Amino acid sequence: MEVLHLSMPRTGTVSMQKALAILGIRLYHGGGTTLKRPSDTVRWMQAAKAKFNNQGPRFQLADWDQLLGDFGAAKVILIQRDAASWAGSFRGAFGRLHDWRTVLIAQLDRWSLRPYRGMMLFVADNFFEGSPMRKSKESLEARYDEYYSFVRSITPADQLLEYQMGSGWEPLCSFLGKPIPKQPFPHANDRRSHSEKFNRTANVAVTKWSVLCLGSIAQAWALLYYRHAVISWALALCQLAVGN
Repeated sequence: MEVLHLSMPRTGTVSMQKALAILGIRLYHGGGTTLKRPSDTVRWMQAAKAKFNNQGPRFQLADWDQLLGDFGAAKVILIQRDAASWAGSFRGAFGRLHDWRTVLIAQLDRWSLRPYRGMMLFVADNFFEGSPMRKSKESLEARYDEYYSFVRSITPADQLLEYQMGSGWEPLCSFLGKPIPKQPFPHANDRRSHSEKFNRTANVAVTKWSVLCLGSIAQAWALLYYRHAVISWALALCQLAVGN
């Protein structure tokens, strides 16, 4: 593991993810990876319960190595964002987990989205000591600052990059020892595009599950109809035989 990107969500993490991919760095991006690999969601939930609720043994290096690989010498990236601006953006994004479409799809998709949503709600409720949706803006900002201070306190200065979005490739490439790409630094997933992407994804998923459910209902109705027809046909044959 070359890099640990430990920034809070809604600070530019997707843009940084794309930038690291351009630099040829293999990625393990929380949401995307765990949704595709539900077994990882189970492991993250075990780690979270051990940390916050003392349920089960705390994860040791060997456990983290199974998930992330050896990261002892990894460099750490923190994206800086104004805490007040971040709090509003984060709350808006986190609220998607409570959107009726997410709740509906999570009930249907018990293999992937349901455990992922459960893990995210559990971690957030414990990290913020209550649901972020019910916390004041000031308490979210304070937790943001506290977390960043903690990461700084445990990371050697020469292994930490505090990046400002808009700084381009130079500070990142210099920190990682990578040549500067010719293409522009990626910019993705701002609040508007994030909302539009969520709405598109949610609507497609609801449509998909609606079609599947309607198809299942149609199949069940057809089976019942033909079963009734076969029984009626069999009874008619029996009556005919008795009559003869």
